[in-house]
Parts: sequence; C-alpha cells; structure tokens
Amino acid sequence: MSQKHFSKNGAAMTELMKSSPKIFRPKPGELVEGTIVYKGKNKLLLDLEGVSTGIISGRELRDSFNTFKDLNIGDPAAAMVLEEENEEGLVVMSLRMASQRKAWDKFHKLIEQDATMKFIAQEANKGGLIANIDGIRAFLPVSQLAPVNYPRVNNAEAGEIINRLQKFIGHSFTVKIVTMDEEAGKIVVSERDAMSEERAKALEHLKIGDEKEGAVSGLKVRHIKTNAESVLPVKGVFVAIGHVPNSGPFARWLDVDENGYFKPLNGSQVKTKIPGVYVAGDCADHVYRQAVTAAGMGCQAAIEVERWLAEHGG
Repeated sequence: MSQKHFSKNGAAMTELMKSSPKIFRPKPGELVEGTIVYKGKNKLLLDLEGVSTGIISGRELRDSFNTFKDLNIGDPAAAMVLEEENEEGLVVMSLRMASQRKAWDKFHKLIEQDATMKFIAQEANKGGLIANIDGIRAFLPVSQLAPVNYPRVNNAEAGEIINRLQKFIGHSFTVKIVTMDEEAGKIVVSERDAMSEERAKALEHLKIGDEKEGAVSGLKVRHIKTNAESVLPVKGVFVAIGHVPNSGPFARWLDVDENGYFKPLNGSQVKTKIPGVYVAGDCADHVYRQAVTAAGMGCQAAIEVERWLAEHGG
C-alpha cells in the first residue's frame, strides 16, 4: 500500500471517529439524563445519548416529587444508574435514588443558608414524629416540638404520649435541620428552633404601638436565684388588669392617693366627698384588685346610689 493511499484512509478514519457517537459507559451512582421513549404502568424506558437504553421500574419509579406521574414520552428525565447492564442489555436506573440525591443536596443547602423546610409527619413513636423523604429518615423528637404542640402528659406515660403524637400524623410542620447523617440516611429536625427564628425575625420589624394578632404558645420564665431562663408551654394566660387605676378623668374632683387610687370617706369603702358619687372596683381597691371583690364593691355602690336617690327624691 502506498504512503499516499495510507494517509488518505487514515484521514477518513479520523473523520469517521469524530462523527461517531461518544462512548457511553454509565457507572453506578451517576446521575444521567435521558429522553423518555416508553411509559408503561410500572416502567419507563429512556434513550441515553442514542447508544444505550435505560430502564426504570418498580419502586424505583416512586419518589416524593411524583416525578413519574408528570413524565410523558419525549420528556427529558434524570435518573441514577444502579447497574451498568442487566440480562437484557438495559441500563438499570432509579428516579427514587435520583430524588434522594436531590434531597441531600437540598438539605445541605438549607443548612448552609440556615433556612427552614416543611416536615409532614408519617409515623409516631414515644420519642417523636417520623417522615420518610425518598428513603431518608427525618426525625422530629418530642423535645424539639414547639411549646404549643408539646404533649403535656402526667408522669410522662408513654402510651398517652404516643396517642397525642399520632394526632399529628399528616400534619405539616415548619422545621430546621439540626443534625444530618448521609451515611446512616437520616436527619434530625426541630420545630422549636424554626419557630424561635421566625419569632426573632418578626420581632425585628415590630415597633411600639404596632398591633398584631397571635396565639399564646408558651411563657418565658426566669429562675430568681440562678437567672436561668426557660419556656413553659402554655396555651393561655390571665392578664392582670386594673393594676394601674384609671382615675385620671375624675382626679380633679375626687381625692386620690399618691398611686392614683380613689380615697373613699372614712368608715366607707365606696362613698366620696361628693354626695351621690361613689367609687368601686380596681380604681378604689389597692389591696385585692380582683374581679370578685370589684363586683362586691359594685353592689355596695349600687345600693348606696339607690338609697341616696330615694333620700333625695330621685
């Protein structure tokens, strides 16, 4: 063969190799994108760069994003390679594992951004609530529930705790990731930390005089000896009223003490220096300041008014 003929064939071979499709060798664990060429009830076939065909079937079709439901022939789809080739020469792939990889990436990003996520409880045990996200076990411990959701049970009776937690199955919580273990395939989350952060952000924008609606979920208390602070879970509080007597509008006519309480005449709880004018309740009672005592004083004042009117032809 002449050198000229060899060079010509060599150039043709080079061009042929350039125009040939790339060698496709998927490896287990890789995320590969293909095009849907077949969709059955329990199977997908993907064209992989025109040189291989991938198959996804069974539980590997199901993920938390409902990807399979939304896919149609001609759509691109990313899946994880499980086997390079099965007995039929197809690349075995998984939507579920691909979504799991996406979930781990999302979890890492949430931790980096110190952000919150949604947690929908699927199971309950005495330790807390559990969700499964594409095979990743997410655990919300009882101790990490917000005060409003904490199961307050006498003597910490395990059966009653589980009963109360089971009521949260299907409930959506806003949580933050507190620990993550990819090797073990699990994360631990906290509703308490998420709510604490949301509350802090909300308070940043509050100004004196702003009116906001909300619900009582806990009471922050401080130990008077150690100064240690903690949150006591409660769903309501009694607000003390009347501790500042609203006597201002009448102080120019009636006697008040240095704290603003009306001063009844000696020998009476309700009479004032002006005939026919009587005082009752928290504006005159600086000792008890309770609704029941205010009601009693109100009855006394009403009887005195009735007598005064009778005496003066009212």
